[in-house]
Amino acid sequence: MYTFDSHQDIADAILYASHGDFWRKNGLHEGWNNLGLPVNNQSDFIRLKQGEIRAIFGVSCAFSTDKNGNIIPSPNHLHETLKQINLFHQLLAESKGKIQLIRNRSDLKNIINYTLSFLLAIEGADSIDSELVNLETFFNLGVRSIGLTWSFNNKLAGGCNEDGKLTNLGKKAIRKMNDLGIILDLSHLNDVSAYRAIEVSERPVIVSHAACRTVYDHPRNVPDKLIKLVAQTGGAVGICGVPKFIDKDPSIDDVASHFAHALKLVGVKHVIIGTDFGSMTAEKLIPQFEEVNDVPKLLAHLSKKLGLKKDELERIAHKNLEKILEKTLPKS
Repeated sequence: MYTFDSHQDIADAILYASHGDFWRKNGLHEGWNNLGLPVNNQSDFIRLKQGEIRAIFGVSCAFSTDKNGNIIPSPNHLHETLKQINLFHQLLAESKGKIQLIRNRSDLKNIINYTLSFLLAIEGADSIDSELVNLETFFNLGVRSIGLTWSFNNKLAGGCNEDGKLTNLGKKAIRKMNDLGIILDLSHLNDVSAYRAIEVSERPVIVSHAACRTVYDHPRNVPDKLIKLVAQTGGAVGICGVPKFIDKDPSIDDVASHFAHALKLVGVKHVIIGTDFGSMTAEKLIPQFEEVNDVPKLLAHLSKKLGLKKDELERIAHKNLEKILEKTLPKS
């Protein structure tokens, strides 16, 4: 059984947070950064293979830090986004045919024929311009998933840390994304913007990486109403491994509790795995669910703790996400 992970911050890790070598097995805390952040080097080609992760959303998140060390959206957003997209293309070239880029439904069907597949994603679309030229450029570069904000308000929508609303430009961008075949990711939006975005989108939507607010109250977590609305679009919610979203002192049992709650609300067809691994900034990670080669441990735990059968685990691990992408990606 393989996994299709709906969110990994590999580009951020390589360029800024740990400066790891993607092609070798890095130590979990090996590396360095000048951002004043903890080093959590959670993903590389070797550990992805060990964890049976055959496909990931390769994310570009253009961030910076303020004078107090807090992470904020980059003031040079377009440049940083393109820099990270270029990195994924560089890894594709270096892979010598071991990695493919998922651009359309045919590529989706070829996952089993490659060691790894990237679906390029953008987390925080601050650099989308009023004429949507940059949005089309991102599409042409292979981007197939976009989250409108990264926690803070921008000209598209309101982030989960603030009270902004979905703007006219945000609505225009969603409609264009629908037309192009770019899936809308509601992660990091505030509730008001997320509800409105669902009304605008005519395609299935996802929350690629979050947890359940009813289980643990955090602004980045998803309320029950939103989980149900996402499912009604034919989409799914990805449960992550970010400690501060799971509990005060989380265990793998607590992660399972978030899966259990989502499964109870919307059933097995609408839950996926979005680890958020790559360059996590937590001081302490979740034991047994710290890095990508721990994903089989999570699946085994879900089987044991929740009594999930093999076909149910396969849905959560990759089939649900693939079915959603079949409805949103371009045909060719």
